[in-house]
Amino acid sequence: MDVAENHSKRHSENEFSRKLLMLIDAGAGVIHVRTNEVLRAVTCVRKTILTDRGKYSEWDIVNGMRQFTLQNHTDETLPGDGQADIGTAFQEPLGIIKDRSLDENIRCFVYVNPHVFVENNPHMVQLMLMYNEFLPSSGACVVMVTPDAPLPDNAANSSILSLHFDPPGHAELRQSLDILLENAVDDYPEGVNLDDDDRDRVCNVGAGMTRLQFETYVSLATCRAAVWQSPSLEAEAVAAEVQIGKTEIVNSSDILELYKTTSIDDVGGMENLKEWINKRKGCYSDEAREFGVEAPKGLVLVGPPGCLHEDTQLLYKRGVRNSGRPITIKELYEKFNGLPSSSKGWENLHEPTYLHSVADDGRVFYNRVLAVLDSGEKPVVRVVLDNGTELVATPDHPILSAEWEFIQAGHLSSGDEVLLKGSMLPVSRGGKNLHARPPRVVVNVKNHPHGSAKRVQSGEFFYSYKRVARARLAVEAHMNQMGLDEFVRLLDGRSSGLRGLRFLPSETEVHHIDEDTMNDSLGNLMVLHKVEHAREHSKLENFGVEYTTTARVVSVATAGTAHTYDIQMAAPANNFAANGIFVHNTGKSLAGKATASVLGVPMVRLDFGRVFSSYVGSSEARVRTALRMVESMAPCVLFCVDGKTEVTLADGTTERIEDMYAAVTHGASYTLRGVSPETGGRIDLPMRTIIRTQGKPMVRITSESGREIEVTHDHRLLVNVEGVYVWKAAEDLAEGDDLVEVS
Repeated sequence: MDVAENHSKRHSENEFSRKLLMLIDAGAGVIHVRTNEVLRAVTCVRKTILTDRGKYSEWDIVNGMRQFTLQNHTDETLPGDGQADIGTAFQEPLGIIKDRSLDENIRCFVYVNPHVFVENNPHMVQLMLMYNEFLPSSGACVVMVTPDAPLPDNAANSSILSLHFDPPGHAELRQSLDILLENAVDDYPEGVNLDDDDRDRVCNVGAGMTRLQFETYVSLATCRAAVWQSPSLEAEAVAAEVQIGKTEIVNSSDILELYKTTSIDDVGGMENLKEWINKRKGCYSDEAREFGVEAPKGLVLVGPPGCLHEDTQLLYKRGVRNSGRPITIKELYEKFNGLPSSSKGWENLHEPTYLHSVADDGRVFYNRVLAVLDSGEKPVVRVVLDNGTELVATPDHPILSAEWEFIQAGHLSSGDEVLLKGSMLPVSRGGKNLHARPPRVVVNVKNHPHGSAKRVQSGEFFYSYKRVARARLAVEAHMNQMGLDEFVRLLDGRSSGLRGLRFLPSETEVHHIDEDTMNDSLGNLMVLHKVEHAREHSKLENFGVEYTTTARVVSVATAGTAHTYDIQMAAPANNFAANGIFVHNTGKSLAGKATASVLGVPMVRLDFGRVFSSYVGSSEARVRTALRMVESMAPCVLFCVDGKTEVTLADGTTERIEDMYAAVTHGASYTLRGVSPETGGRIDLPMRTIIRTQGKPMVRITSESGREIEVTHDHRLLVNVEGVYVWKAAEDLAEGDDLVEVS
């Protein structure tokens, strides 16, 4: 696998060093470095300044102020002055200002994680203002290194320059990988089977991870293979471990989700998209790279989602009740987003909500709802089935067919079969019982963290012990690289002997594949969650089990326009039952997965509903962090949810965003009329994107000129305060404030 030259040579530390020195040479007095790798960024700043013959001082709350030189810059044990008070330490650059003698070399003062002290600290704010104004003339600067978030709001922020320290590039990941694999060679009799192409592939999988994260999951792969006594370390094992780690890291951001791709053959309709992909997929091939063609960084798929009529019926589960309760999609939207509803709202909006989804194996289960969106008035069609079920949806909403393909509602024809939710009703009133499981072999031991505790009396004495299934002990003995008898003897000894031992989680059980509970050979044992284990032993013959059923389409006809809504479900089963019919939550995510599959790149979903949710907070910071992660993962497919409002164009005309949005999807571009926050003068700005936010309460603002605007409470507007133009949130505006309007 060849890697494009500029991609293979990308070195985040080198790029950062160049930008840092450029800012210092340009006269920046205070520089804010933002990163997800604070310690690596500090090390890079230190090396950059000292290599450029500068003088370097570094403060952190543990060591106080430390003075590094080029000779000791890698010595992390270097003692400091012990000054933990940042108020005192932050005054050190004042000596440079008072001295007024210009040093021919850079003098750099670096402060690690000072952001926690800035809020409500006017002393530090005043010092930052002074440093930004006077330090450049003395050849000095202050660098503040913090996690990737803005500094707390203060008067100095507008004058502080910001610089981002990116995750490691391909070259840096490759360097780390080579070192780790070299150290692991002796652990495998047949060696490490990763050639240059394999190593580049692992680094591509790890793009966007921090160096520590990447090294951790590569090390996990080498350790796991060694524990299982693999004769060699294979590329697939390392790539799979890094992919697992990357998925966990991306998904933990709350607003990003790494999707598993799907075949383009699973997408019904969308012929224009398929044609477009096939024309461009060559740009991402190895042959194109060899020819010198640079692959685009990625694709952004934008388009109005398929939507459902507001009266669509759903069965939802929430809280302790096991059975589903009916609700319309409109009412679900109101309750889920904390808006006024025709019935009592939900007090705890953080409690998960579930709808029926169908898995790839045909099993119907309760799947978590991630977002419920108001999609506005749209043209709809009515799909009628031969069992009397009807579904009113936009023509582009994907419906699951009996052949397990999603077909847009408008493309269905009479006679087509679609998939519906079946029943799980018991045949008798006996309910769902479990088999009386065959007898298991149980071992009594003195100590086990998850054993069943027993206490018996013999005369005047009491004896305590733990009962543990022998099958469980067999697996755990293997996990600890012991024989079963040796492991049992250890558990029968002192409790201190358990230190360092590994045990299965308490929520898991061990299943006998051949149902013979006397056969505890490792090849016959499978570790399952308790729920899955119970399902394996369920008496399905007691049920009229029909996870799914089918019905034929009788007719598909236009049904005018209607107010519509849509739902985002958790992956990988991105579908739900609407009026009992399984539908995809949006057409774009399905198309995105297929596009990523054809191009051979990852697909990442950016959830704008959660970005702008009032329960998430720090929307701008989260978007910046998320997009930086996506940028570092390029090339990839980025899937975004869309939106609507009204703006003034550069020519003075006004246009609704829903109309602009439709035009943009067909190639149109717009220039908007704006106002400079520095001068208050009119400026024209090219529109870059349109984003839809989740439904939120609005406020109406009326100006003296008679103009009106409806915005969310936290939306910022430009205000003239005694000749200075500042941004104020709508909720902070007061009668008499001078709003800046575009003439």
